[in-house]
Amino acid sequence: MARDLFQGYEVKEMDEELTVILDLNTMNEEFSTELGTINAKPKVNLQQEAEQYIRSIFPKLKIARVFIMVDSLLIASFPLARTSSSRKNNK
Repeated sequence: MARDLFQGYEVKEMDEELTVILDLNTMNEEFSTELGTINAKPKVNLQQEAEQYIRSIFPKLKIARVFIMVDSLLIASFPLARTSSSRKNNK
């Protein structure tokens, strides 16, 4: 599902940390529905989908932050939590 959700990515170094900028695929996403309609589509946790997408592309890269964009509009920004296995390797 995450592969359909994002149409591309960019990796940048900001403040000496790696940041991934994800481009949300606007053709597949709807931000609202008509008043009174019931949406049968299952809800998607954007942060979890972004983390899964990034981990599938960069399984060993230490990413500090994630920005999710639609064109030039920032939709979400969050720190990328490290997995327990990567914490063990850092000790």
